[in-house]
Amino acid sequence: MKTQDAIRMWHDEHARFSRLIDFLDTQMMAFHEGGHPNYELMRDVVYYLQHYADRYHHPREDVAFELILKREPALAPVIKRLMHEHRVINTVSAKLYKYLEDILEDAFIARETVEAVAATYIVYYRNHIDSEETDILPQAAQLMKEEDWAKVAAAMNSDRLKFDVVVHLATEADNAATLRDPKSAMAVIAGGTQRVLDFARESGVRKMLFTSSGSVLARIARSGE
Repeated sequence: MKTQDAIRMWHDEHARFSRLIDFLDTQMMAFHEGGHPNYELMRDVVYYLQHYADRYHHPREDVAFELILKREPALAPVIKRLMHEHRVINTVSAKLYKYLEDILEDAFIARETVEAVAATYIVYYRNHIDSEETDILPQAAQLMKEEDWAKVAAAMNSDRLKFDVVVHLATEADNAATLRDPKSAMAVIAGGTQRVLDFARESGVRKMLFTSSGSVLARIARSGE
């Protein structure tokens, strides 16, 4: 992989993560104001950020960090901090995911407890991405060679499962919900499809089955067609 392509992919993942963090921030503002956040979608976003990052994004970063350190030891304090932040973000995301699961099961959780964990998660994640964009990506573009990026790509290939086809069924089937909250619906439909395609690309899958929602079939049944 060419350096410019690898840097662009790294940056694009950061941009995607940032959009999801912005969505969580918006939903938490609604939560703070006593509104009606989309808890289910929030939970799914946290799950995606945690598991995609742990399985694909962070393993590649760890290899890249090691290669960068060999060429520029002066970056050691920054890289050590970023690797520590990986662990902090993972721990806080697990807590936030558990709280969202509990909320969806109608468990009682103090509002300030959820807000504190969510705020820590959002602030840490944003600062972490900003630091990598400012302190690491420019250095990686200068210091790393094409053979280095091959090592980075191999970091996620050794133990991942192999897939022949991806079946994409997830969507918002409730038209009324879509009209009430079109932004969330777009995040589910378009954002969800993007994540499925990203996973297929990362996993080397060349086939995807994309289905319509059941609401279409319901309309056909009601019309007698």
